[in-house]
Amino acid sequence: MNEWINVSDRLPDIIDDEGWSDEVLILTNIGAAVVVSYNEAGYWDAFAHDFQTLSESVAYWTPVPPAPKVKKAWPLEKDQETLK
Repeated sequence: MNEWINVSDRLPDIIDDEGWSDEVLILTNIGAAVVVSYNEAGYWDAFAHDFQTLSESVAYWTPVPPAPKVKKAWPLEKDQETLK
């Protein structure tokens, strides 16, 4: 399991030429948890939602864990019939 990292200790690594990190899960000091990317300009972004104004409220972050491996995609065709 990933550990929470205090933003005063370390920020996410920048991984591309445009100055962005991988997606990380943040926890703000007001209790919000959001998956975002960090930009070397100093702001957090979730898709088109700019969290520059909330940057001071981001308290911790952690890498997003990889998705679980599944054997079958759901819903299967036969399961779709029960959903109707």
